[in-house]
Amino acid sequence: MQIDTISIIGLGALGTMYADFLTRAMPPASIRVIADEARRTRYEQANLTCNGKPCSFDYVDPAMTGDPADLVIFAVKYPALAQAMDDAANQIGPDTAILSVMNGIASEEELAQRFGVEKVLLAVAQEMDAVHEGATTTYTRFGRLALGMPTVDDEATSQALSDRLDAVEDLFYDVELPFFEPADIRKQLWSKLMCNVGINQACMVFNCDYGGVQRGGMARDNMLGAMRETAAVARAEGIDLTEKDIDGWKHVLDTLSPEGKPSMKQDADAHRPSEVELFGGTVCRLGRAHGIPTPVNDAFVKRITEMESRY
Repeated sequence: MQIDTISIIGLGALGTMYADFLTRAMPPASIRVIADEARRTRYEQANLTCNGKPCSFDYVDPAMTGDPADLVIFAVKYPALAQAMDDAANQIGPDTAILSVMNGIASEEELAQRFGVEKVLLAVAQEMDAVHEGATTTYTRFGRLALGMPTVDDEATSQALSDRLDAVEDLFYDVELPFFEPADIRKQLWSKLMCNVGINQACMVFNCDYGGVQRGGMARDNMLGAMRETAAVARAEGIDLTEKDIDGWKHVLDTLSPEGKPSMKQDADAHRPSEVELFGGTVCRLGRAHGIPTPVNDAFVKRITEMESRY
C-alpha cells in the first residue's frame, strides 16, 4: 500500500496546519480539502493564511464519487463529526486509511463503526501550539503525531491495519512530518485527553493564554487538579496514568508560546460552543460510573456551561 492522495476535512487550527504542510511537501493535486460549494466559497473568499503565507488548497465536493483517497484525515471539532463522516464518505474506499487528529477518545470508535475497524488508525496530535482565528492560522511549534493501531483479535483485520500504519509512516517519513510510534497508543490517547482536560478548561475558565497556566496560581492549580482526576479515572479504565505522566505534560506546556491559547479558549473568544462535554464531561461521567470524585472537573463543566449559555 502507498499513500499518494490525501483528503482532509476541517480547516481549523490543525486541519489548516496539516493541509498547508502536506500541500507544500507533496506533488500538485495530491492533497484535497473536502468542502461543499458554500464552504469552499467561504474558504476562498476568506484568503486563508498559515504562519503569514497564503494557503492554496484544492477542494473536493462531498458529492464527488469514484476517486477515493488513500488517506483521509478528520480534523473537525467533535460536535461536527457526524456531518463530517457524511461529507467524507465518498472519499473513503476499500483501501483507504483513516486518521483522526481530533481531541478526546471517542472519534476513532465512531469512525470505525461507520467505515470499518480495519481502516481506522489511532493518532494523537501533541506538542503543537497552533491557533486559528478567522482566516489566520499561526504556530511556533508544529508538534508530533503519535501513531498506532488498535488491538484486534481477527488476524486479517490486524494485518490490514498494520499495512495502513506502515504506509502512513512511510509517507510521513518521506515528507518529514514529525511522528513517533509509542509503546502503548491507548495510554497516549488517554494521556492527551488528560492534558486537554486540564489546559483547555483552565484557560477558558480563568480567561488566560498558556502564560496564565505557566505561572503559579489558581489557574495552574486547577489545571493540575483536573489532570489528576483524569488520571484516577483512567486507572479505573485500565490505563496506567501516574504523576510522572502529569509531570511530562507540565514540561511540554511550559515550553509553549505564552501568548498561545488552546482550542477551548479560542472557542470562548469567538463565542462558539466548546468541547467541554468531550473533556470534563467525559471525566465526570466516568468518575460517577467508577465512584471516583471529580470536584475540579465538576466545577469546570458547570462554569463553562454557564459561560456558553450567555453567548
